[in-house]
Amino acid sequence: KVNSLEINPFPVFSEGKNDNNFKKIGYAIYTEDYETLANNYYRYIFNGDKTKAENFLKIIYRSKIPLEIIYDNVVSPALKQIGKQWTNNKIGIETEHLASNIVLHSIIKLQDSINKKELNGFVSLCGCLSDEYHNIAITCVNNLLESEGWQRPFDEKIQQEGQIINQYFFKNHIYILYNTLLYT
Repeated sequence: KVNSLEINPFPVFSEGKNDNNFKKIGYAIYTEDYETLANNYYRYIFNGDKTKAENFLKIIYRSKIPLEIIYDNVVSPALKQIGKQWTNNKIGIETEHLASNIVLHSIIKLQDSINKKELNGFVSLCGCLSDEYHNIAITCVNNLLESEGWQRPFDEKIQQEGQIINQYFFKNHIYILYNTLLYT
């Protein structure tokens, strides 16, 4: 019997079976230690390592951790750490933007790898106001709905049929408009 923590099927992610961090991550996945996973994800996005951030989410997902748990317990806490550092003037806006862009990229790339249920007849239209730059949360919601079989109005099939958004004001549809509220 082979110990799964001794094999590294993702060589771009770590140096291999002797990498202590790789073993710690494997153990954190096994024990559902989301704090450790969030801290590792934070480290990848903070250091600007887009490849490791992307592969990290794929590894967690392939380990059968549900998408909503990944978003709520790994991605969100890592982003909160970045935001807290920016709020406390410990990092500049350029670092915050780089980290946010890496997160957005990694969740979009993760979406290519997830198992999607058969279309269920429901349509979701998720979007942000034109001046909203914080679109990570709405992207996560859109990805979750798509994984559950919801169709997006701009999917290729709908575009080919020439349908437009106005045709979606019927039952079995959900509309989500997201905007960040800032308090002073």
